[in-house]
Amino acid sequence: MLTCCVVLAVPVVTAIMVLTHEVGHTVVARLLGDGRATFRIYGHDCIGCNLYDSQRLSPWSNVAVSLGGLWGTMLLTVLGVIALAWRRRPRWLPRWLLFEVIVICFAGDFVWQFIQAAEIPVPAREPVGWGLGYTDLNAATSFASQASGWSHDAVAAVGIAFGCAYSLALMLALRWASRRGAAEAEPAS
Repeated sequence: MLTCCVVLAVPVVTAIMVLTHEVGHTVVARLLGDGRATFRIYGHDCIGCNLYDSQRLSPWSNVAVSLGGLWGTMLLTVLGVIALAWRRRPRWLPRWLLFEVIVICFAGDFVWQFIQAAEIPVPAREPVGWGLGYTDLNAATSFASQASGWSHDAVAAVGIAFGCAYSLALMLALRWASRRGAAEAEPAS
């Protein structure tokens, strides 16, 4: 029965992750001044497209919008870790579901973004509607390179270092949360 629940929850958790990612881009774009920013989950040669006017924003603002989707799923991951550590977690929030949320958000978005960035280079300042070739990390790297004057490779190296640090921090937090959440609550004295 547990296996069926886990398998059936995968598409739901994946849809929530994709939605959170796209909402993250849109929220950041709107906070930075593009009140018409929106997103599309699917359609018009697009799967998970962030639609905003990059020409109206500064390079650093474009970096923030490009990373907004990752920040959204990172927040969802952190909330999953916190809930996993919660000793008085309600029964409707099982450990397996929290692990599924954390793994799908990490592997399905964070790791996937790095894989896409390694395979599909995309120059910054393309028109809205990049379609299937658009990658958040390449766009963020290009915009950060424009803003800082650093080479694309130097900015990418900083991004990889942050990615490794986040992965290590998540691994340690997950270990702590798993142990804490599984421990019996100590009796109050």
